[in-house]
Amino acid sequence: MNRALLATAVASAAIGLAGAASASTVNLSASVASGSIQNYTVTNGSSTGNVPSAPINFSVNSNSSGVGLGTSFTAFCIEIDQNLVFGTHDYTPFVGDAIDDANVPSPSTVNLDETAVKALSFLFDNYFDDALASYANANAFQAAIWEVVYETSTTYSLAAATGETFSISNAPTFANDMLTALNGVDLTTYDINENLVVLSSETSQDTITMIPLPAPVFMGLVGLAGATIARRRMRQA
Repeated sequence: MNRALLATAVASAAIGLAGAASASTVNLSASVASGSIQNYTVTNGSSTGNVPSAPINFSVNSNSSGVGLGTSFTAFCIEIDQNLVFGTHDYTPFVGDAIDDANVPSPSTVNLDETAVKALSFLFDNYFDDALASYANANAFQAAIWEVVYETSTTYSLAAATGETFSISNAPTFANDMLTALNGVDLTTYDINENLVVLSSETSQDTITMIPLPAPVFMGLVGLAGATIARRRMRQA
């Protein structure tokens, strides 16, 4: 995995996703690279099983207006209870505040409330570049994401312990290091990263990534969830 190439791909994907946003969906092809898969032993509630983890490579095909985009970027799974289906699917992007407002993914056991989105923002703010540097780092990053979205305890840890809903018995040290740092953050005052993007699909895993968008482009993408954000602000007024 080449970090410089990935950085370029992620930046170029910003334009592609923004173009798709005006049409509400983006058509993507999902794949994982050979050698990128790490098998984790995951306990989620009362269920324990073998779960493959890998950074997901997306290629942007077109938006619903039929414009071919031809860009690519890397994302991470947020749904272990739905399979990643290789091939082409339509996804709806949700950005920043809109992620918890829109209650995506649905239906799912994933928790994407405001605290979870802030915790994910912390991970992406501080470790996304590291995650793109190697497959080992990417799989550790994936484990940390799953802990955030599946754990019902107020403490993030991949170790099995009393009160912990989610654990990974063979989690790498880097994953635990990220979560230890996360536990030291006051999430009540932490800002949601407005470049965080959840891609929601009815036919494949929902995924998450971060795309650094120039302000005008970003505002176009945010437009997808504008009504939802407006409702939230009215509730807070």
